[in-house]
Formats: sequence, structure tokens, C-alpha cells
Amino acid sequence: EVIMHRDKIVIISERSEERASLEALVSQAGLAVETADSFELWLDTPEVAPASCVVLDLDSGALGESERLTRLATICTSHRVLVLTETGDVSTAVQAVRQGASQVMQRSAGHRGILRQILQLVDMPG
Repeated sequence: EVIMHRDKIVIISERSEERASLEALVSQAGLAVETADSFELWLDTPEVAPASCVVLDLDSGALGESERLTRLATICTSHRVLVLTETGDVSTAVQAVRQGASQVMQRSAGHRGILRQILQLVDMPG
């Protein structure tokens, strides 16, 4: 059975350990993956390659600045975005949904839950 070539998954996290473990998780699942330290850096890359899913790991208060909200909205218009939040961080989750995130889940859902969600977003038609 031939696996369709998929665009890559982009993992954006300011926490290097989380970024590395999510990168390993996604690549073990057979998906191409790219990482960035922050979504400002990623957006400012001249060639933002198409990605079938952007995983954005956000610390509490990460969306406090209006400029970041605008940038998140920009990413959400052209990508499927999975936002990971700290446990119980309702305000970040609400802000992410308002800006158009496809899905928001708590980091505490664990890697299997996160991977399942990534795969669902990648497989969504349209």
C-alpha cells in the first residue's frame, strides 16, 4: 500500500526538549517534520514551505501581545494549526480558537493523543 506523499508537519515550540520529543514522535510516525523556536522566526523565513499541519506549543501568556495574535491568525488562514497549551490554560486556548486554530489540546494529553490529533488534521479533506 503506497503512502501518499504528505507535506511536512511544522513544530513550533520555545522549549527545546518539547520540540525535540515532538519532532521524534512525528518522524517515527513516518511524517516529514520541521521545527522552529518561535512562530515569529518561522513566519519570517523567506520560504515558508507548505505544511499540512502546524503544531504550536504555547506557554501561558504567549498570546498576550496583539502582534502575536495577528501572526497566529495569519498562520491559521493558510494552515491547519494544532495548538498545545499548558494544563488549565483556558485563556490561551480561547484566544487560539478565536484566531482560527483547527484544534486546541492540552500538552498533558500526552504524545499518543497529540500524534492522533496531528494525523487526523493531516488526513482532513480540503
